[in-house]
Amino acid sequence: MTGPFDMKLAPNARGLFRGDYMGLEAIGDDLLAFFATTQGDSANVYSVRANR
Repeated sequence: MTGPFDMKLAPNARGLFRGDYMGLEAIGDDLLAFFATTQGDSANVYSVRANR
């Protein structure tokens, strides 16, 4: 998967935002997971990751 991340670094959108960008898709017998994480770079707060 991916390393730990701190969702408290995510911007406060005053509504639904954190967790809006995630999904799970079946590919044959495998699953592909998409999700957003935060990172320490204030110019690029989010990273969208995909894991199979």
